[in-house]
Amino acid sequence: MWRDVDPGTGSLLGLVADGEVLPGQTYQLETSETEYEAYREAMGAFLVLTFTGQPVGVLAQITSASFMQKRGGRIEFSVETPVMVSDTFIDGRVAFDVIAKPDMQASKVEV
Repeated sequence: MWRDVDPGTGSLLGLVADGEVLPGQTYQLETSETEYEAYREAMGAFLVLTFTGQPVGVLAQITSASFMQKRGGRIEFSVETPVMVSDTFIDGRVAFDVIAKPDMQASKVEV
């Protein structure tokens, strides 16, 4: 369901999601030992999950990480809210607007 996007130096991890991802749900990503270490260090960080060719993404938080010899790592993400992706940068950063809440205000954030 998930594919890595090379985040580049000094930027937050980025991911491209394939398939349906819903706010309020938790999803798992199986990783190599090297990838597991990078995600474990980013525990609690928010990421923007983007979808190839789509202007809408989701804001997700890394909620847990575990590693088992011979099986690799497993990372869990909690999907928080949909966002409108306004730009994706070569270093893995994603500029986005939080989709308006009932008060019809949006917040521009860059990750």
